[in-house]
Amino acid sequence: MIFHEVTGEKFQDPRATADATTLGPDEWAILANLCDDDPMYLELVAKLLDTERKYQTMSRRTGIYKALQTCFETSGLAKTPAIQRAETIRDLKIAEEQGDVETFQTAWADLKFGQRGDAG
Repeated sequence: MIFHEVTGEKFQDPRATADATTLGPDEWAILANLCDDDPMYLELVAKLLDTERKYQTMSRRTGIYKALQTCFETSGLAKTPAIQRAETIRDLKIAEEQGDVETFQTAWADLKFGQRGDAG
């Protein structure tokens, strides 16, 4: 705003990722659906994604594992199920990127209907 008032031009941030938003409305809707619209799971996954984004452009990602662990420790979810769910979401993303339909379907089913081996 000040830049525009002084120069009369719109400020262009020189950082490569400055205009890139991690998730748009469609992605948030999909993520909420994958989290079964559970606000606690959605909050945890959002924290994990935000933490990864912060470390994404660093040449050395020292401390990322501790930062990710902190997300689980500050989450209101039980640690083991939260980690399993995050791993399943990661597997889903990797399978989608690689075009691995079978793994994608398995990961999606795990998210939608519960992890394999869960009772009920």
